[in-house]
Amino acid sequence: MVAAGRLLPRVAGLAMPPPGPPWTRPKRAPRSRGRSSARESARAKKAVKALLRLPENMVCADCPAKRPTWASINIGCFVCMNCSGIHRSMGTHISKVRSTELDTWKPEWVANMKKWGNARVNAVWEAKLPRDYPAYPTEADSQGLTSRLKAIIVD
Repeated sequence: MVAAGRLLPRVAGLAMPPPGPPWTRPKRAPRSRGRSSARESARAKKAVKALLRLPENMVCADCPAKRPTWASINIGCFVCMNCSGIHRSMGTHISKVRSTELDTWKPEWVANMKKWGNARVNAVWEAKLPRDYPAYPTEADSQGLTSRLKAIIVD
C-alpha cells in the first residue's frame, strides 16, 4: 500500500500510519470524561438550595428533623444526617446519598429531585404501609427509624 509516496507496513491486514513526529499528526478532540463543568455544578447547587427552601423539603422525608442537608438522588428525597446514614447502610443499589453542601451535583440529579421531592416520595413509598403502621419515630429512636425505612424501601 502506498500513501503520500511511502510504503506503509501491514500489520494484521491494517495499514499503519506513516511514522513522523507527533506534532505532525492530527490532534484528537479532548475527552469529557463525564464530568460537569464548574459552571454547571454551581447552577445545580443553586437549584438544590432553591429546592430545599420549598415547604415540603424543609423537613426530612423520613423523620421530623428540620433542615435536611443530605439527599437520596435516585429516590428523590431530602433527608437529615441520621437518615442519610440509614440510607447509605441499605446500599447504593437501593439509595444513593449525596450531601447538599459538600458534593458536586449533576444536572440530572437536580432534575430527579425536582421531579420527586419529599411530599411526592412519601405519598408513593408510604402508600405501601399498613394503615395501623406507627407514624414517624423520633430522631432519638434510631432503631425504630431504621426498621421503618427498611419496611418502606426494602420490603
